[in-house]
Amino acid sequence: YHYGRLLRSAEHYPEAMTCFINATHSRSTDYHILGRVYSNMADLCQLEGNYDMAYDMHVLATDCFKKDGNLRAYYYGINNMAVQRAQQKNKQAVDSLLSFIESECSDSLVLADISETKAIVFRNVGEYDSAIYYANALLAHNRNCARAYKIKAQAFSFLHQGDSSILYASLVVANSKSLFDLNNMYYILTHDDESQSKDSIRHASAKRSDIQKLIAIRQGELSHAVEILQQDMHRKPDRRWLYAVCVTLIIIGVTITIVLRLTKKHRMAKKRQMQLVKQQLIQGRDELMQTQIRHNALATSTQTMLENRRTCFERNCELLRNSQDLIQDLRWKDYRKMCIVVNEQFFFLADKLKQLHVLSEKEIRFCILVVIQCTQRQIADILPYSPNGVGKFKYIVSKKLNLDARNLREFLTKLAIE
Repeated sequence: YHYGRLLRSAEHYPEAMTCFINATHSRSTDYHILGRVYSNMADLCQLEGNYDMAYDMHVLATDCFKKDGNLRAYYYGINNMAVQRAQQKNKQAVDSLLSFIESECSDSLVLADISETKAIVFRNVGEYDSAIYYANALLAHNRNCARAYKIKAQAFSFLHQGDSSILYASLVVANSKSLFDLNNMYYILTHDDESQSKDSIRHASAKRSDIQKLIAIRQGELSHAVEILQQDMHRKPDRRWLYAVCVTLIIIGVTITIVLRLTKKHRMAKKRQMQLVKQQLIQGRDELMQTQIRHNALATSTQTMLENRRTCFERNCELLRNSQDLIQDLRWKDYRKMCIVVNEQFFFLADKLKQLHVLSEKEIRFCILVVIQCTQRQIADILPYSPNGVGKFKYIVSKKLNLDARNLREFLTKLAIE
């Protein structure tokens, strides 16, 4: 649910809708969270203009809030249902829903909020004086309510009171971040007052044109999100049957496994496996932290990043070079594990050597020792070679890489950090 909220705030509506749908499939009994999930799905449907589906989602949200015992959220949910009917100019349905709230609810915040719903329905059915009255009632509780300013601007515009509509449209532009509100207000600013300068009208028209382009993009994303929800609603019965089959098969499989495999040997193997998974998770977390650190470093200059990587590289070389058991620390006896250690400490140097150049395992081992700055004696003991043989082998590897032997380590260092 929270990941879906983040995606929604970033205007990734299809992905957000997918997260919300997954949350409804979780079979959670946290009705507070489920109610908020359905409310978010309803908001996306409302933005797209599908008021019937938004109403249905608010019905589900209201049911969840009622089960959770959250009366304030429950009454807000009913008010949201009324908003959808208000957008459809269904005044009778709005009156019925709001009458229920007024008869049952004593929460002053909820009762103040229904003023906006009344203002919306009166504006939509053409009773503009009543719309202005309830917009003023909303402003009495919230002096800088952009939603109330918008209703008044539209009402005054329909009443052909250009000065008042221009005034409230300007207040909406100053206080609202909604693209849809700004689009409507810039329309008023370009049509309702002939006394405005041509420069002001051109400026408002240009702003509205830019906003309409953004709205078109957002509308396409919202339409895709609503399509995902519609497809999911059609698939739900089959999916539930499939879930039941899968759960049954899993239970049968687990039961058979427990009966056949419940021995001490397998319990210990499972314990070791869990420890390995935990170690991999910790390792993955550390790699993720290192990745985040590298991403933060990209905000600085490239030169600074390379210097930091070189410093880290040289430090890792020094730690390995001064370790008590270099062969054990580097997993030398196992080539694959050695490559993993090298990749972790030297920026995937082993993979880079395997991808960019045709080198044997022994030659890659040699390159790693050269990078760490082991002495010829240490290299000779590890490979093994004679000290003179180490020099000849270094010449052979350098020739394969089209390098002077004296430049081999500098080349390997640059390969690792760049």
